Amino acid sequence: MASTGDGACTQWEADKFFLREAATSIHRRHARQTRDGLHGVVLAADAAAALADRPGASAAQRQAAAMANLAVREERAAAAAASHNARAALMEEHGERGTRWFHRQADEPAAGAQEPITHLKVPGQPAPVALTGPGTRNTVSAAAAAMYSSTSPTGLFRVQPVCTASQQQLLAAIDRKVPADLQAAAEGSGDGALSDAELMAALAGSANGKAPGSDGVPYEVYKVFWALLGPRLCAAAAAAFAAAADAHDGGEMAAALPASWREGIITLIYKGKSLDRAELASYRPITLLNCDFKMVSKAVSARLQPALDAVVDELQTAFITGRWIGDNALYLQGLIEWMRLDVGADGTPRQGGALYFLDIEKAYDRVHRQWLYASAEGLEFGPRMLRWIRLITANGSARVCVNGMLSDAFPVLNGLPQGSTASPPLWVIQMQPLTSFLRRQVEQGALRTPLLPSGEQAPPAAHHADDTTLTARDPAVDGPVLMAAVQLFCRASNARAHPDKSKAMGLGRFAHLTGPCPHTGVPFTTGAVTHLGVPLSWDSDAAAADLFTRRARGMAFVARLWAALSLTLVGRVHIAKQVLAAKLAYHFSFLNPSPAQLKELTDLVDHFAARSVHAEDASLVSHGNPLLLPKRETACLPYKDGGVNHVDLPAFLSALQAKTFALLAQPGRQPWKTLTRALLTHVRPDSATTWAWVYSDAPAPAGLPARLAAAVGHVRSAGVEQHPPQPATQPPAAPPQWRVSLDQLWVANAAGAVSYVHYTGRLLEPGPGVLPPAVDGAWQPACVLQHRKPRHLWTFEERAAYDAASPGDRAGAWPRAPYFLAPEAGVVVHPERCRIARTWLQQLWACVAPQAAAPPVTDAGFMLGDRMGMWASGPRGAGALLWSTLRATFLYAVWCAYWSREPAKQTSEHVVREVVSELRRVMQLRFTAATLTPETLSALPTQLLTAQLKAAKLEHFVAIWSAGGALCEVEEVQGGSPKLNLRLTLASPVQAP
Repeated sequence: MASTGDGACTQWEADKFFLREAATSIHRRHARQTRDGLHGVVLAADAAAALADRPGASAAQRQAAAMANLAVREERAAAAAASHNARAALMEEHGERGTRWFHRQADEPAAGAQEPITHLKVPGQPAPVALTGPGTRNTVSAAAAAMYSSTSPTGLFRVQPVCTASQQQLLAAIDRKVPADLQAAAEGSGDGALSDAELMAALAGSANGKAPGSDGVPYEVYKVFWALLGPRLCAAAAAAFAAAADAHDGGEMAAALPASWREGIITLIYKGKSLDRAELASYRPITLLNCDFKMVSKAVSARLQPALDAVVDELQTAFITGRWIGDNALYLQGLIEWMRLDVGADGTPRQGGALYFLDIEKAYDRVHRQWLYASAEGLEFGPRMLRWIRLITANGSARVCVNGMLSDAFPVLNGLPQGSTASPPLWVIQMQPLTSFLRRQVEQGALRTPLLPSGEQAPPAAHHADDTTLTARDPAVDGPVLMAAVQLFCRASNARAHPDKSKAMGLGRFAHLTGPCPHTGVPFTTGAVTHLGVPLSWDSDAAAADLFTRRARGMAFVARLWAALSLTLVGRVHIAKQVLAAKLAYHFSFLNPSPAQLKELTDLVDHFAARSVHAEDASLVSHGNPLLLPKRETACLPYKDGGVNHVDLPAFLSALQAKTFALLAQPGRQPWKTLTRALLTHVRPDSATTWAWVYSDAPAPAGLPARLAAAVGHVRSAGVEQHPPQPATQPPAAPPQWRVSLDQLWVANAAGAVSYVHYTGRLLEPGPGVLPPAVDGAWQPACVLQHRKPRHLWTFEERAAYDAASPGDRAGAWPRAPYFLAPEAGVVVHPERCRIARTWLQQLWACVAPQAAAPPVTDAGFMLGDRMGMWASGPRGAGALLWSTLRATFLYAVWCAYWSREPAKQTSEHVVREVVSELRRVMQLRFTAATLTPETLSALPTQLLTAQLKAAKLEHFVAIWSAGGALCEVEEVQGGSPKLNLRLTLASPVQAP
């Protein structure tokens, strides 16, 4: 039975003590048995050898010594064989697949990570003290306390004075408050204690193999024994939360927690850069907390996420579920490109600007906890969430681990521990007042930033965790304003920013700046600045070339490590995709390698997969003749199509590059989307009304930035298509139910209730104290879609309902929420089709903007949604892929005919011709991958390409299409393969799911 009340925390500590002692006892017994077996044989051999070495030893004694030595060798051989068999068993069970054990087989130890610390500098000692002898622990404790202790005058975690006036000035600028519904969700149900479901979700999201804290209990133990331990942990967390109700400071909060939750072990990671190894400042302190406390912190963090998404600026792209780091990187890339294109008639830039990349010292470790609490209260989190935040950041203690030795404990009263699952979102909370303050400075005219294409000023700040980028229009005028705001934040939060360690990049008229800025002290550079792993430079091609050159060297090194393991073809293909190609996934989204570099990277991945010493892979060895290499297009096919599922690196690149344009069609007003649309319109004015040229074969317009020109090329090579609708002759009969304000920040429904438009397009309740504008005649019709909710926004009830639905009903059970779709100057994007990496990309949602005056539809968002489960006789078995292809092709042809204004294209004959044409292209691609000759391809039938379909699959098609109302029959061709005949008619169309 789980304990309740004040004794729950004590009981939980006793439970963990029992677990730890039981596990230790079992481990020691097993080690002793293993050791004693070999140890006894070795002792017997040593005794026999001693007798045999005595003068006058008999032949029997020498024979006994030889036999004893043989026994030792046999025992060791048996142990080696057992180890080999155990490894073989592990390889059989966990090898050559996506398991943690397999991926650790070729791990390269980080340089210097395992190197012991031989000396430490201790205050009061003239020279570093050697870590040897009986006084080693005292030396480590003295150095650790001086470096980290909150009671040390030089301790990293000491509580330093902050400026209350500066805090109030920043907090007064907060203009986004947590909406009432999200505040209630963050408060939790009942008394606000964490539920078993919340803790279980936190445990499920915690990866195995993580180092535990001082209690030594890892996540794996909780996952195996959750039915027993879960209720007890839930009771302990609830008891601690209840006990903290009357606490007023960090000490009282700490007293409410179980004792082990207040302890941390600091492990040291060497920073490199040839820093002095005897200085603790040369190491990054990572605090290992107990896994049970990290589960509680993770559950609290999960409660914070929806509220943070509503109030934190869109350019803080870290540690908020659903946000993408690319929103930050693409924005800065687009801003640099826009400043380059925004020139006058004489070619000179119209405006100037500067980007400041700040260096914040010891960001997490220096956070003043009272400032964190004030920031959370300023955002108007509820009292129960504020109590949780204070509880998980209560006073604690820590020990430093040096060479496996723990120092004495010292108090930790300040900072956010690096290693806590709650530290990242809490860091975001305490940074938001600075962002709000900078926005207010821009609104009041005290700070100027470069003008965006819309005429608005650029956002003054972009963050990804503690990577902060600030924007100013004139370094001489606006730069000091930025630095003054940063210093204001430092006085309020105990942060410390170093101008001399920061970097700046000039934009527009200031692109030539270099060297330290006399107005801010930040050095300007004309070279590439790496931000979030992406090099930002005026010469983007050169920066990309340098990055991919370094990536190729790194991939080659890793490939050599894995090649030494003699993997099978299955394992090599897995590593080629999950390890080698994965090293390129992030940068492929933002940078395009040159054709020569792409070939180099592709050859590296292909040769790694093809290189083998196994007899069964003899067909993969070309002996230097490239004509004998297997056809990579075939190798990239799935197993069921005759391939080995090898990674298609060019298609991989095309997919990630085309993603930029695919995301443009999604709801949301991220700053990078505004810049990208403006860049397209700048070089091609008709882009304000259509992007058809992007998806056509027309040459890319001159002046298009190289990054976007490459993305357009990949969009075309991937087969993405855009089909805008034709204007209807009759306006919609019924007036729209939704209306939007002129600034597109507010949407009202038919009942007049006004919602705030989140930057993602999601409709939110206004925050407390926020007065929405009145709906008047100036408000315009709005397009609001019932869009699929991201999984991280689901409630527990919605998740339970989805999990309870059958596989066929899950598409309809997916929770939906209203999203506003901005018209974006009349641009309307409709279903896109894309064939990437030899697989079929699902049909994307479609939307109809009010400006198109299209025929009214009930739910335009799922006109072509992939809902096969709604068909009573939906696809089963091997015919699913062919069925999906035929069905999607037919529905797409019907859709095109529906929107066409030409009577000749609104006939069943035209639909059939379109279907046949598309199917023929599909079959050509299939046969090209199978290395058939052009002569064979040209002989394929032009009416219905069904000779290649097996009879069983054709019968499968008959049943499905007949049930859907289409006429379908199988024709047996004498002396040939059976043929499927479809008779499709628009008079009685197959209803789109």
